[in-house]
Amino acid sequence: MIDKTIDATLFGGPNFQVPGIIDSYADKKSGFSNTRTIINIVKQLEKQGINASQPIFGKDNNLLNVLATTVQQHTKEVNNNSYMHGSNKPITVPVINGVAVIARGALKVTGGLA
Repeated sequence: MIDKTIDATLFGGPNFQVPGIIDSYADKKSGFSNTRTIINIVKQLEKQGINASQPIFGKDNNLLNVLATTVQQHTKEVNNNSYMHGSNKPITVPVINGVAVIARGALKVTGGLA
């Protein structure tokens, strides 16, 4: 449910704010997988009639190697050269009935591909 809620919000699902309690479980998402990505690309290509994994006329089909290398090198580049910055703006945190209330926008995480 957590994966589906986060994915729906990030990838064009319903336009709504993800409740903070759901956001707090974002680190439980399965994360990126090179292998899963390559398998999904091959499946999609084969649905389109493109042979990406079986031998062609008895000879090795190198398209799978090309796809795997491309995904692996893209992942390496993102891991080595993308960035994510987190910060907590200085604020006074009010306490209401024993619960600290952090104002919206007080915690910031920004990132992207440089």
